[in-house]
Amino acid sequence: MEIIDHTEDTYLIRLINKLDIVLLYHILISKIGVITIKIGWQEKRIGRNVKTRMQRIYVNTKLEPLKIYFFRDLTGIRVTGQVVECEYRELIGKKIGGDIKIGDLIKLETKEDLIRLSKEDINEGIGVIILDITGYLIAEVTDKIEILAEKYMPYQEFYDKDFQKDIRILNESINRLKEKGYIIVAGVNIGAESVYKHLKNVDIHINGDFNPDISGVLTLLKNEKIRNIRNKYIKLLELYHELIYRDRFNKIVYGVENVFEYAEQKLLNKILVIEDLILEKPNLIGEIYDTYKKCISIEIIEKDSSIGLYLNKLGGIVGFLKF
Repeated sequence: MEIIDHTEDTYLIRLINKLDIVLLYHILISKIGVITIKIGWQEKRIGRNVKTRMQRIYVNTKLEPLKIYFFRDLTGIRVTGQVVECEYRELIGKKIGGDIKIGDLIKLETKEDLIRLSKEDINEGIGVIILDITGYLIAEVTDKIEILAEKYMPYQEFYDKDFQKDIRILNESINRLKEKGYIIVAGVNIGAESVYKHLKNVDIHINGDFNPDISGVLTLLKNEKIRNIRNKYIKLLELYHELIYRDRFNKIVYGVENVFEYAEQKLLNKILVIEDLILEKPNLIGEIYDTYKKCISIEIIEKDSSIGLYLNKLGGIVGFLKF
């Protein structure tokens, strides 16, 4: 989580990822924190003809949580609580609900030290351009890969009437990704240098053999030249390979009891857990919270990803030994 501001026991925070949602859930369900969020409320108003009409207003509301539910994908929680403070005084004492999602800004009052829970989690977006003599591909990479455009373009057509149009499409795509703050990486195959020289604003240029499809994007993301980019997907690829490597040499522990037993002894430096395990066993959330406070890194993994499928075979959770 990102701490925007804080004074004593009051924090203004932005939720960055699924782990932040889980940590907030624990704070609220354990009643060691009170939140203030903006909630939509339909207010009855009397119109000209004395007819009641509903008008939605949005008010900052401090809630004492009563019930909390996760979204199915752990991207947020639904909080129902009693209003203890509100700029719209008629709501005080009422039960009301609101959603809190990744990216939201909330005020949280708690005696917990959120500074310890606040860790840097930067996800730099990557714009990928793959150029080949058979065509090109444009993709964006955040915590997943999304193909934005692809075209089959035989070599003999590189310099036909549509060539300038294709160059314009490539450069316009690069500019849009640049506006989003993305780092632009171009994978250029043999024979495609003549096309690459027409591109502008490329940050990293890599010569190689990259298929203009999803497999080519994955090959490019493993290149040494981009390993220092702080991108979530690249991080997950590295974790996947590290998991397989360590598993071969008995450098990991798996299963709920084993992982948290080793965590209690501070013998782990990292834990991976699939999101479904948290949803199925909410009693684990307290363990996750206490473990994270011990400065052990925790990553929540989607079950359908490559690393998630591997984790599922190991009980849904693994810990990486320090030694």
